[in-house]
Amino acid sequence: QKVYHEAREVGLNVFLAGHYATETFGVKSLESLAEEWGLTTTFIDAPTGL
Repeated sequence: QKVYHEAREVGLNVFLAGHYATETFGVKSLESLAEEWGLTTTFIDAPTGL
């Protein structure tokens, strides 16, 4: 990928991730907080492939 090579040449760190991956980690991290509040949660992992 062009972005990868350009970033490497100039010494930049780049995090390349899809839409689903970048939005679900925050929801998953809230699970422990919800449990502290006495809430039961279920995360349904259903990536869209986009």
